[in-house]
Amino acid sequence: MEERRTGENRLFCGERPINFRPSLALALAAAVSAFLAFRFGYYALVLLAVCLAAVPVLLARRKKGKGLFAAFLFFAALAAVIFAVVFSFQSARKAYEGAPVLDGEYAVYGTVSDTSAFDGGMRYTLGDVRFYSREEFFASEFKVYLYVRGRGVLPSGTRVYAVTDVETLSFISYGRVNDSAVLDGAKYRAYAAEEEVFSLGKRFDLFGGVRDRMRAVLTETMEEDTANLAYAMMTGDCSLVDEGIMDSFRYGGVAHIFAVSGLHIATLYAVFGFLLKKCRLRAAWRLLLVGALLVFYTGVCGFTPSAVRSLVMCLVLALADTCGARYDALNSVSFAALTVMLIHPVYFYSVGYRLSVAAAAGIIILGGSLSRRLSRVRFIPKKAASAFSVCVSAQIASFPLLLDAFGYVPALGVLLNLVFVPLISAVFVVLFFCTFFAAAIPPAAAVFLWAPEQLLALSASPVLASDWRFLLICGFTFGGCALLWYLFWFVLTDRVNLKLLPRAAIALLLALAFAAGMFARNFAFGGVRLKVYSMYGTGMIFAEAGGCDYLIVTGSADPSYAGRFFYTEGFDRADAVILACSPEDAAAALPVVARYAQIGAAYIAEGAGIAPHFSDIRVTETDTVSLAGLTGRFYGEGFFFCAAGTEVFVAGNGFAGGGVPCDLLVAAQYEKDALAACSPAFAVCMEEEGEGMLSVSAAGDLQILLKSDIITVKGRNVRYEIRTV
Repeated sequence: MEERRTGENRLFCGERPINFRPSLALALAAAVSAFLAFRFGYYALVLLAVCLAAVPVLLARRKKGKGLFAAFLFFAALAAVIFAVVFSFQSARKAYEGAPVLDGEYAVYGTVSDTSAFDGGMRYTLGDVRFYSREEFFASEFKVYLYVRGRGVLPSGTRVYAVTDVETLSFISYGRVNDSAVLDGAKYRAYAAEEEVFSLGKRFDLFGGVRDRMRAVLTETMEEDTANLAYAMMTGDCSLVDEGIMDSFRYGGVAHIFAVSGLHIATLYAVFGFLLKKCRLRAAWRLLLVGALLVFYTGVCGFTPSAVRSLVMCLVLALADTCGARYDALNSVSFAALTVMLIHPVYFYSVGYRLSVAAAAGIIILGGSLSRRLSRVRFIPKKAASAFSVCVSAQIASFPLLLDAFGYVPALGVLLNLVFVPLISAVFVVLFFCTFFAAAIPPAAAVFLWAPEQLLALSASPVLASDWRFLLICGFTFGGCALLWYLFWFVLTDRVNLKLLPRAAIALLLALAFAAGMFARNFAFGGVRLKVYSMYGTGMIFAEAGGCDYLIVTGSADPSYAGRFFYTEGFDRADAVILACSPEDAAAALPVVARYAQIGAAYIAEGAGIAPHFSDIRVTETDTVSLAGLTGRFYGEGFFFCAAGTEVFVAGNGFAGGGVPCDLLVAAQYEKDALAACSPAFAVCMEEEGEGMLSVSAAGDLQILLKSDIITVKGRNVRYEIRTV
């Protein structure tokens, strides 16, 4: 009775286990709405109905009507957020998928709005586009990605014309929302040589013109690699940076310095705020000036999700400072995340947005708790405890997202960030202002940029000097288990007012559930497991059979795409590589495979005549292959094998035969004749969709288990179980 009178509770301390934050609840509701809208379309509005149905029950619990108005206001905001996100997502999807489908040669007119580099040329994003053909003409509200082979660069605002083959992009690509294209407003893709693209004059483009000027002054003054690093750090455009250099930053865990986010926006906010305070400007004027400068800089960086999130947080901080209100970091990041999703719900599917929000939220929720605990240790200085806590909490929060998106997480990311990030933040401030003065006073550009060039080269040298690849964590993915991961760490923070025993019990249950989920997701026992990967022509099949690891290659391999496949699987050794492709594709693919995995042996069809410069890799030309758990035969650029009692036929890119009867057909391209000849129980196409075949380009990477006359197929959004008998 005494316990009830004093209001104490055996399970938690304070008024309640978790202090409710409306902004955080609304942001989470927006994220769930975006997720459900992709999975179920307008049926996601059922979530809205459930929330509204809960209103009377929750309000009835209010004692003597206290807080009724605030509760009604929150539920009205919740309903508005859910409806807005679902409706906006579906409207954007309908508009994107409803645009005309183009496939063939067109005369394309457009204005360059953005420029980035790719291997062998430049990619221009064209707006204000018009298409002409013999049969039709129309102006498109969507943009075009124009890939131009050559070294020339067209400035932003240039009106261009080209006659080229045009392809149509899909809203869903490889099982995921095609977020980069949708957010760019790009619906079409075309390729042309430099001499096939004609300039028709130039229009004024403020943000594009500033980017062009920055790129020009940096490349004309600095050494090429350092200039490209500087431009990437200033604008977030890494396309000009050499792939090997980018890999060093990625594997070291510090590539986030090229994603314009809190590091850039917060640093500029602090510097601008300090300078304007020294000028003794009133707080309201400081807010307007700092806000305008940050908005302009965010526009120069292309209004990327991470930059917009950081911008909103800084503006909320500036507004709170101006009004004398108490600033709450968690409310701020929640409001920023919500604002970005309300601008365009597809931002939820952007890896950059997720990483940005997760890292910021991790630092706020977990970093504070960890810092306070470490600062109690006598020999650890408070600043060191704070810096270490920031790095560790950001790493914990981004760990599942990095692993699922890129296939690996740098093991030494925390330690390298402790040293590198404070250093590069100082270099960024110097580089930012020196670039501004260099662009404004071109004759003195070399003088202004000499110091930042030396500082950037010096600070980047430790990252570039080491090979961080051997310290990567890879070989598994989180998927839905990421939710259990975040709940586990959240329960351990001081944001949850639980006492020791219930906190430990909940954390233990979450840890056990997480371990069981990860085990079930990443391991399979018995039978033969196949992993089918494909991305823009890079097609591979990983096979685990007879205690050995095999790799079947169906075409040429792009290093950037192939690397993700190897890291995701933790695949560093191939007992055998089966080359179900042409000799030319095999010659291109083998060095890529050898870059990521140790190759035991390689096999290709008899008479292929593969190039002799693979003396370090034993390539055998043969008709038949007999390996542990896998026996097969080549049919030109196709490969037939039997594993776990299941007959599988792989048709490579250049396969032109009719195929052979099998239980499972995996074709690099849609093969109608092969489908008819094979009469498989199940068929998979790695690229374009076709009737009677599951497309990897639509469903995403596939896991196929062959066991006891049953084929089990699992993808990002699909699941099939087929009996072969």
